[in-house]
Amino acid sequence: MSQSKSNILNVLKKVGNILFYTLIVFLLLFSISNLSVRSNKDIANVLGRGFLPVISDSMEGNNSDSFNKGSLVFVKLLSDEEKLDLEIGDIITFWDLNLVALNTHRIVYVTPSYVVTQGDKAAAISPYVIGGDNTGVQYEIVTYNNIKAIRTGDIGGVGSAVSYLQTPTGFAIFVIAPVVLLLAYQGYVLTKTLLAVNKEKIEAKHAVDKEQLLEAEKERIRKELLEELKKEESNK
Repeated sequence: MSQSKSNILNVLKKVGNILFYTLIVFLLLFSISNLSVRSNKDIANVLGRGFLPVISDSMEGNNSDSFNKGSLVFVKLLSDEEKLDLEIGDIITFWDLNLVALNTHRIVYVTPSYVVTQGDKAAAISPYVIGGDNTGVQYEIVTYNNIKAIRTGDIGGVGSAVSYLQTPTGFAIFVIAPVVLLLAYQGYVLTKTLLAVNKEKIEAKHAVDKEQLLEAEKERIRKELLEELKKEESNK
């Protein structure tokens, strides 16, 4: 094998190892985040950073931070002190008592005991008016103890996939199974490497033993020749 081909193979091997361990870390973090969800009120998170699939179109709008159905929203879990620093315009995730589920909407009004939230889609049609007549306007009043997190970013189009991954079937097929297969493959590679190393050691030992036997045989023949020469000298 030429030196250039050998270098290419080494580079590909290193890249493959990096991708493998990156995937393992990602799957591990995803598993930890899912294990941290103890009830439907909790958000899957690692060290206070989590994500939520968007299953409705209520936040579709023209704002720079609006997002569509099917997106994946990244959030930061909030402490009680941080909740008091929320402002109008922040997008929060909260436990919606009407939906009996987590919901993510924009804050449109703040009071010392609660905030008012509204989806961007509803706001475009009928915005919430502070102190006005909001009859028929779609909005949610959220107490601070029901606020969970604040939006930090989003990615479009991957929320549905993540939502399926969080189901038992999706988690088993796309998380547990790949980890098992990857670990099995690494076990195969490790076993193959150990066998190759062991074979090299056996062959090296065999070569040494063979060399020692040859040297011993040479020494035996040399001694026999010396003995023969001594006998011949003594018979003269």
